[in-house]
Amino acid sequence: MRSKLAVVYHNVALFCVLLVGLELGGQILFYLLKGYPVYASVDHPEGALSWHQQLLEQHPYLVGRLRSSVRAEQMGKVVTTTAIHTRWTGAPAETGNTIRIATLGGSTTFGAGLSDAETWPARLQALLGPGYAVTNYGLLGYSSAEGIIQMALLVPESRPDIVVFYEGWNDIRNYHDPDLSPDYFDHGMNQYSTLNIERPTREPLFMRLANISAICRLALMVAKPKAPEASAATAAHERIYADPDSASDRLYLRNLRTLRGLSAQMGAYALFVPQVLNQDWYRQHQGSDWWTPRVDNHAMPTLLRRLNHLMVVACAPSEKNCGVLDGVSAAQWEPADFLDEGHLSEKGSDAFARIVATRVRQITAARPSLAARLTRPGPDTRTAAGPVHGPTPLHPASELTSRHPETGRPGSP
Repeated sequence: MRSKLAVVYHNVALFCVLLVGLELGGQILFYLLKGYPVYASVDHPEGALSWHQQLLEQHPYLVGRLRSSVRAEQMGKVVTTTAIHTRWTGAPAETGNTIRIATLGGSTTFGAGLSDAETWPARLQALLGPGYAVTNYGLLGYSSAEGIIQMALLVPESRPDIVVFYEGWNDIRNYHDPDLSPDYFDHGMNQYSTLNIERPTREPLFMRLANISAICRLALMVAKPKAPEASAATAAHERIYADPDSASDRLYLRNLRTLRGLSAQMGAYALFVPQVLNQDWYRQHQGSDWWTPRVDNHAMPTLLRRLNHLMVVACAPSEKNCGVLDGVSAAQWEPADFLDEGHLSEKGSDAFARIVATRVRQITAARPSLAARLTRPGPDTRTAAGPVHGPTPLHPASELTSRHPETGRPGSP
């Protein structure tokens, strides 16, 4: 009996040694071939691990921001960041006479799916010329809430004369959220997945081991309890709505007014640009989009027009330093102007930038202090407090845009 137990013991021990050896050998081989742990590709689909590690970094208030002075390339599309954690626009070295433009928004302002020179802020810079300096503060998923943080803490350092706000798509995502809170709490927490940034929480030891070990991962799957069936309340939360959400609208208008006030505080003109989407896409697709899961696709164009009107309300008629760019809404946008349901294509970015550039020139001409800068010669050196706009590529990265794990679409709005 004792000899049989000894044989069983030695066989089990040998099996465990072989299993651990197979695990270690497989992990080492995969890492040597791929350059990252085997389960990184599961937790961060489509190479998002490289995006997280090399192009994005955690931020205590914004969840994530661009790293300073890095370059990413994928399928011929290039993203270059500046020393002040913004995307490259081709802005010249600032002089004392430079008219400074700040652009704020989500992934369409960032330029998801486009190379640096194809984004609308970069096209705006090219159209305006060396007398202007455009800084692109846009990033994937950023809403008016992130815009408030940027306007309070970051944008004042670039001392803009005009701030262009392209908001709406990421705010309408809050529509009919049963847990909507004044601070956009759910939106902020969702930004961790949007930007593929790890949440600042410490997982239990076994959970962390499951991220690197096949054995621990299998044990965790076996021990994981069966998910409970969706309750009636949960099912109700998954309804798709075609009607407006007055609570979300109220918060959005509040945020727009806050952005307007922050612009006025720094002496800048606040230019609100209504959001435009690919209306043909929304008309042709039933149900809801993954980015706006509670909004009916067919109702989206109408609901967004209603949301855009709040920009007019945010700018009081008597205000001289606030305006809404109606020309964007009035333009005839075609499917070719978009990459998908809302992100601008290279063609769309150029058309969008031309409309914005016309309005920026009008604002400049109407403000004598700005118009004088364009005619007054100035030094060719950067001012002491001026930001660094130009690219300083340091580290190669492999990813250009965050992508939805199921659809593979570029970027979040």
